[in-house]
Amino acid sequence: MKKLSICKFLGVFVVIFHFSNLGLFAQPSVEFDAERVTTEVHNFLLEKSDDLKEVLILLDEQVDFKRLLVERELTQTTREDRIRTVLNSLREVADAHQVSFVEYLKTLDGVDHGSIHRHWIVNGISLSASAFAIGELSMHPEVALIEEKMVPIFDEPTESEVSVRSENGREPGHDLINAPALWEMGYTGYGTKVLVFDSGNDPFHPSANSSFLWHNYPLEWVWSGLGDYVMDCMSHGTHVGGIITGLDRRTNDTIGVAFNSRWMSAPIDFVGYCDRPFFQPMLSIVQAFEWAMDPDGNPNTVDDVPDVINCSWTSAGNQNCNNASSRQLMAALQAAGIAVVWIAGNDGPEFGTIEGLASINNGLVNSFSVGAVDFQGEIANFSSRGPAQCPVGDFSLD
Repeated sequence: MKKLSICKFLGVFVVIFHFSNLGLFAQPSVEFDAERVTTEVHNFLLEKSDDLKEVLILLDEQVDFKRLLVERELTQTTREDRIRTVLNSLREVADAHQVSFVEYLKTLDGVDHGSIHRHWIVNGISLSASAFAIGELSMHPEVALIEEKMVPIFDEPTESEVSVRSENGREPGHDLINAPALWEMGYTGYGTKVLVFDSGNDPFHPSANSSFLWHNYPLEWVWSGLGDYVMDCMSHGTHVGGIITGLDRRTNDTIGVAFNSRWMSAPIDFVGYCDRPFFQPMLSIVQAFEWAMDPDGNPNTVDDVPDVINCSWTSAGNQNCNNASSRQLMAALQAAGIAVVWIAGNDGPEFGTIEGLASINNGLVNSFSVGAVDFQGEIANFSSRGPAQCPVGDFSLD
């Protein structure tokens, strides 16, 4: 009897193994709405992976900024009223549509409840979820699009020469871009707040110390890192900030183009480049710009909001300009009157090599990207070039 039982067991095992090889026990396909997921999410769902994926769920209801600008006459009002109107409109839409949706998310199998994070700069929710949960979410009537979480990418810098400090000196590049002519007209950055999204900033650097907004505002308004330890984990941010606002007031050595402006800093998480537990960098692009639009967390105060945001990094490829959240981000910042400047990138010399958020072309002033020139005044060989290859917008300067 024992031998017979063993034979029966082995026979059943062979049958199961045979049918499993035929695909009868294969993991079922994930059902999803292909029109509501981006290419990266679509590919993940087809893989039938058991892993969780970090995504942004963009809800259908969003602020219509073109309508808001016209109805509230924002271009004719003060900067303060304009920012307050945009911030309150964004928060009202998010509060009206996210509460019940979050409760739904908590009932859904395959969603990491601890990863759920609400956003207001776009009406969306970021989270980590399984393929089956993402598929079910794509068919929810309130969902407009599911995107892969956008993360910043560090663009490796090219080699550069070290400048020599000198009294009353200035950088050779200033003459190449004709900056002195603007200075003579009074355009020195005076009264302008510049937010540098980068690897941090060294507040004790002689060209940076006096222009740090910490001298004028609470530290938590001008530094998004953890605690009161302001730092630069890899010197890139200090270098970038110096190009913009740098001025050694002991020697009057002019390093920055807008040397009378003042800076604030928000460290970005460049994966693989900086690992400091006390650094607390921004983990996503949406989170970063959300802090930028309201550093003190109070939509009724606007003195904390920067005039200009500099981003000397890129994001993952041209698909970012097709993402609804990318366009909504840049539209929100433009509506609030905040200028956003990106690097064109270091992927030249071919045309059409500007990628990511820098390639968004919804309008002539929606997003700027700046390339590089050499000491002869020619476009540097490494510098990325336009025109933008984003098929969504209609505006691009070559």
